[in-house]
Amino acid sequence: MTKEQKAVLQSQLNREKRTLNELKQVYRRALMDCEKKIMELSARTDLENLQSIIYQTRYQEAIRQQLEGILTALQSDSYSTVSDYLSRCYQDGYIGVMYDLHGQDIPLIMPIDQKAVVRAIQTDSKISKGLYNRLGEDVGKLKTSIRAEVSRGIAAGFTWNEVAKKLAKSFKTTEFSKAYNNAMRIVRTEGHRIQIQSAMDAQQVAKDHGADIVKQWDATLDDRTRETHRMLDGQIRELDEPFEVGGMQADAPGMFGIAAQDCNCRCALLQRARWELDEDELNTLKERAEFFGLDKTKDFEDFKEKYFKAAEQYEDRKEKTIKNNVDAADILTQEETIEKAKKYGQELLDDVSVLKYDNGDPITDYLNFKLKYDALPRVISDAEFENEKVKKQVWYRGVASTSDMSAKDMVEAFKYGKMYAGRGVYGYGTYADKDRKVAELYAGKDDSGRIIEMLLTDDVKTVDFVEIFTEYEKTGIPKIVGNKPEAYQDILGNVGAYAAVKGYDAILLNGFQNKQHVVILNRGKVIVKE
Repeated sequence: MTKEQKAVLQSQLNREKRTLNELKQVYRRALMDCEKKIMELSARTDLENLQSIIYQTRYQEAIRQQLEGILTALQSDSYSTVSDYLSRCYQDGYIGVMYDLHGQDIPLIMPIDQKAVVRAIQTDSKISKGLYNRLGEDVGKLKTSIRAEVSRGIAAGFTWNEVAKKLAKSFKTTEFSKAYNNAMRIVRTEGHRIQIQSAMDAQQVAKDHGADIVKQWDATLDDRTRETHRMLDGQIRELDEPFEVGGMQADAPGMFGIAAQDCNCRCALLQRARWELDEDELNTLKERAEFFGLDKTKDFEDFKEKYFKAAEQYEDRKEKTIKNNVDAADILTQEETIEKAKKYGQELLDDVSVLKYDNGDPITDYLNFKLKYDALPRVISDAEFENEKVKKQVWYRGVASTSDMSAKDMVEAFKYGKMYAGRGVYGYGTYADKDRKVAELYAGKDDSGRIIEMLLTDDVKTVDFVEIFTEYEKTGIPKIVGNKPEAYQDILGNVGAYAAVKGYDAILLNGFQNKQHVVILNRGKVIVKE
């Protein structure tokens, strides 16, 4: 077991210990409240009227309601405690896998899917129905015990003090302790199951994002370990393959579906990197991890705090992409994108003269024409622009004069002329930034520089840079140095071209490497200030 895996397990054990202590306090408080109520009732001074009192149905009902009210509060408190614990079990298990993968030099940052959390604990109101029944059933027996002791006392003609003593005794030795012990067992068994489920979810997410990992059974080897679990210790399986022992199968510890194998199981599910990600993709992931400070964590708790912040920022970027009205039906899959690029590549092979070398990158210029991404922007007046920008993000592009063209002419060409096929490290296209000061740097210090103010249309299809670059890398094209062996790979020679052929109009950096650029691919989705 790695140092990271041990740290995660210790954190989970500490959380379980805290929850068990909280449960003890809940039950102890309920017992004290019950005993207090019994003492108050038994302190009545009209003992000469005791027989008539305890035979009064309304009074008996009052006793029952008062005591059961305390037990209802007991139920609510224990549900809240256990439900909170189970939710945190999922968080610890999921982030624990990512913490371990970071330790194996695979720094993935993927947000926790809240639907998966719900699925894992099957939440219904404060707690799952199954768990509600398992906890509630025991407290229900305690209520039955109250009714039985009170009714027995009435039927036998016991004094109220005698009824009270019997009732208090039942709390301490019979059903009350059963309710408490069962709650403890649920905490351990359910918590373990949810930790394992979250680990499985995180492993699958990691695999979906390119990590080649396998799972391994890790048993706690001591005198309490089941023999079957000793035999399972060290077994390695593919993520979709079950572990096997004695004719039984389980996807992971606690997953047999057999109480004799699952209850109080202490085994762990480990992940093993069969081989590390390729160097380029790994460097990209490490840069992102370093940006969020995940490579400087001292321990698991520190990592967890930073991971949540990183995941939230990742979700924010996803939200921004979704809000730009991206219809999945308009976006090609990776396979469809490559097929489309192959058609364009064949056209170039058939007639290479279609490439023009007088307007920036020739292939980008060709794609802009084929995709109609060289359409003119919508140019509006200053007053109209002021009204429009209230609802939209303003983007600034700075241009400086060159020996071939003045900045003023560049601005006019962008508004009304041929679209220049620009190059850039985050994809070929036209760059702009949220911050006017960044644009001013590109415009230069002399008065000849110009700044273009622009907006993106409501129907623009944008994509987050990290998301599109991660997908682009999986094609293998970025790793090919020099001439590409196939024409379609020349067509998709940069991430901007890949995003354009796929159907996107712009790429948003959203803070990647501290940049807030937009890479405009489709000029027709731009609104420019006159």
